[in-house]
Amino acid sequence: WDKRILVAWGISDKYLSRSEAEEFQRNNPSIVKLNIIEGAGHMPQED
Repeated sequence: WDKRILVAWGISDKYLSRSEAEEFQRNNPSIVKLNIIEGAGHMPQED
């Protein structure tokens, strides 16, 4: 991948586990920034 990625992850996501986001960031540390959002669910842009 040649572009940086910001992952906005809702801490209360009921469909996908936080560990999936953390694994994605861990496997791509130079390009992925993980932002955990308190009080947000599966769609943090709408919560």
